[in-house]
Amino acid sequence: MIGRYDDVDRSQQTDAQKKVRKRMMIMGISLVILVGVLVTVILVTSREDKKNTAQMAETVSSSSKIQTQLNAICNLTLYPSSCIGSMQPLANSSGDVNLTTVFKFALKVVIQELNGVSMKFDHLDVGNDTSYYNVKALNDCKDLVVLALEKINQTVDTNVDFTSKSIVDDMKTWLSSTITYQETCVDGFQNGTVDFRSFTGDTLSNSTEMASNSLAMLSAAAKFFDGLQFKRRRKLLSSDQDADVPYWVGPRFRRLLQFGNNNFDHFGHSGNFGYNWQPWKFNYDPNFWKSYGRAKNNTTDTGNGDAVNNSVDATDNGGAKNSSTGVTNNGGVMNGNGSSGDENGEKNSGDGGGDLGSDYLKPALVVALDGSGDHKTITAAVNAVPEKNTAVFIIYVKKGTYLENVNINSKKWNILMYGDGKDKTIVSGNLNAVDGTPTYSSATFSVKGKGFMVKDMGFYNTAGAVKHQAVAFLSDSDMSVYYRCSFDAYQDTLYSHTGRQFYKDCDITGTVDFIFGNAAQVLQDCNILPRKPLSGQKDAITAQGRTDPNQNTGISIQNSDIGSSDDLSNVEVYLGRPWKNYAATAFITSNIPAFIRPEGWMAWSSGVVPPETIVYGEYKNFGPGAAIGGRVQWKGVSSEMTSEAANVFTVKKLLDGDRWVPKSGVFHILGL
Repeated sequence: MIGRYDDVDRSQQTDAQKKVRKRMMIMGISLVILVGVLVTVILVTSREDKKNTAQMAETVSSSSKIQTQLNAICNLTLYPSSCIGSMQPLANSSGDVNLTTVFKFALKVVIQELNGVSMKFDHLDVGNDTSYYNVKALNDCKDLVVLALEKINQTVDTNVDFTSKSIVDDMKTWLSSTITYQETCVDGFQNGTVDFRSFTGDTLSNSTEMASNSLAMLSAAAKFFDGLQFKRRRKLLSSDQDADVPYWVGPRFRRLLQFGNNNFDHFGHSGNFGYNWQPWKFNYDPNFWKSYGRAKNNTTDTGNGDAVNNSVDATDNGGAKNSSTGVTNNGGVMNGNGSSGDENGEKNSGDGGGDLGSDYLKPALVVALDGSGDHKTITAAVNAVPEKNTAVFIIYVKKGTYLENVNINSKKWNILMYGDGKDKTIVSGNLNAVDGTPTYSSATFSVKGKGFMVKDMGFYNTAGAVKHQAVAFLSDSDMSVYYRCSFDAYQDTLYSHTGRQFYKDCDITGTVDFIFGNAAQVLQDCNILPRKPLSGQKDAITAQGRTDPNQNTGISIQNSDIGSSDDLSNVEVYLGRPWKNYAATAFITSNIPAFIRPEGWMAWSSGVVPPETIVYGEYKNFGPGAAIGGRVQWKGVSSEMTSEAANVFTVKKLLDGDRWVPKSGVFHILGL
């Protein structure tokens, strides 16, 4: 893990903090201007609707007025200069200018920049520098740019609706990933030659800034329309037909402000979304999604059914919806909160899920080392999976230790893989940084295709502590679920790189930064197991990598247990340390043992206080190490989070998980 703020000295850090405060002031002023622009657009549109109902926004005839609007929008971004410069073709146009056209134009600029970057990388002459590390890092960059282009094109192909939470969350996730892919490319040359590192940073500068600007525009628009949603609940001037919509809003914006669109699929995607993705929709056995749950007395089934094909969510078939006492399955207890709301008004009626029992899994392919299956290697089975599946494709991996590095590419969708147990079906490798492999490509198992789900398997990197960065598992899979798995290595064990990821009943073992990345990641009921590091090293459980305040990413460890099988009496162990400037991590209702340092969190470099922009917190943890009296006093750290602040790190909020996690059939808690 590289590319962090550890090179910044105290004076540089102070200057950076002043710039952040100045930028926040400018963004606040610009937000006021933007609100005025949006309100003006709505008002003018309502008048123009009487003349032309097809017109969505005011056609601005004055170039100076257009420039003012563009300046207001661009001042909301982290890179206003590059934003304004890239928007000049739009400012000089005679067409309609509104927030949607500006946002779409910004996305096209990102695509143009990334295509240019791809061409530069393809034609890059390494000359006499043929070191394995640089060549490998360059290949990683090529792959990462392809992933970035896929995500940005996915965003462009989406029907933009700033009023739809699900669509906004999807686009935020894709844009957040686009930024992270580019940051990872630059980080990959940290151990390479200076020339390569400098070239890569310069090459990706414009595309990274424009992706960030696009994300800032999306976030600003979403906040504005979210405010309108709140105001809809007030009794404004209205018609009988639309009681909460002011009469002066024209028909086009009236439709835009109406929520509960019937043209959305069960994941909240519009009918014109560009694909029909239904994660884990099973097309082999109608009983596959059989979900059940029992009250703590284990006497009464709450029901069963097919969570997708019969339009019955697993949360209605064994969750805590009908029981305030919780649900039990396979020896694990999930504490549900029934349908009662918490103090934030959030209801956890969707808590629960069903057992993803192996009895119901009918594999399309079987992997077995002894040749008794369809393939002897996992890689061969993955290669046989058709591309872009909209229904689940099940692979059963029989017990054994598979010595291979598996890479599931981004076109392999909705794979469900299961084994015979996390200590019986094991995938093992040993690629590492010391021997010349960049962190990103050192993973024993890497998955990039969306909708991935895995159960009862173990993933190891056996390189050892002396080899430093050596990843056991890397995930770029959006809306992915990891159930009863183990991830075992030393430094950088679990690389949750991008996308929305849910982990349940998993074991994660490591030393330095062993849960890291920039995904939106929630771990529930997991065992977090620090182990003894190299002499002189300190253990940090987490290292979150958010680089942009608008990214919807973070690490949440909820209802989990921190323990260890090693003697850590002489080892300093911390909850985590911030990898990037906007790192976000929370420990929620988890067991904190005595070996966790009283400070809780550690700085990246000794004597360098992290930026004020980090978001670190604890909420109602317990155990001998949960005492907060000795915690660090950095700005951005909350040792006693409010329920409102902690709620941001829940499955429902951080993962937008209420619309997809229940479909997995895995028990879960949506809220606190």
